[in-house]
Amino acid sequence: MESIYVYFDETCPFCKRCVAFFIKRDSRSILQFHSLSTFTDKEYVSIAKQRGSLILVIKKGKKKEVLIYGKAALRIFRYLKAPWKWISLFSYLPKFLVDPIYKVIARNRVCKK
Repeated sequence: MESIYVYFDETCPFCKRCVAFFIKRDSRSILQFHSLSTFTDKEYVSIAKQRGSLILVIKKGKKKEVLIYGKAALRIFRYLKAPWKWISLFSYLPKFLVDPIYKVIARNRVCKK
């Protein structure tokens, strides 16, 4: 059984709307959303401290996969029903294409901190 943890910037109204979107479409209640401030994995803690960060942790037994930025955002769609699930196909694009797009969106979102 997979456990899917999504760590997001809870101070961002855009991020909160995205989380609400995912929760509404996660009919199997697979995704578990948490504040970035609660993220403790030492290897990625510096990313968690950045505004606009998104971290996705997928655990299967003892195995753990951690995705960040654009790859994380696109992979979340895999756990939704079609047609939203099809967006996750973009997660197979190389990181150097996906992450800059994510970072532009993250940098230009409307947030007050």
